[in-house]
Amino acid sequence: MKSSVIVHHGGHSTAMEAAVLGKPQVVIPQNGFVERHFNAKKLAELGIAVVLDDRWIDEKVLEYAIEKARSNKKNAEKFAQFLRKYDGSKNACLEIAAIANIK
Repeated sequence: MKSSVIVHHGGHSTAMEAAVLGKPQVVIPQNGFVERHFNAKKLAELGIAVVLDDRWIDEKVLEYAIEKARSNKKNAEKFAQFLRKYDGSKNACLEIAAIANIK
């Protein structure tokens, strides 16, 4: 079974993996980690995530957020195409090889 929406705490790795896969996200940033709140804000600005405050979550709020996130599917897929176009892993390897004079 494949997930149509990724629900996570706002960590960079999960956010980027979901983004590359074109999955809309529900982000519940964990308090005490400023970068997770920043990540959540940026994902929402891109139109690929719904952000929730963990102090106000219940079953109905989470259900609503998941449905709202599903409506972001086209944005998530478009952003994934943008990310894949630049192939960060391949380009990083090429840059490292160039710096180290590896052919």
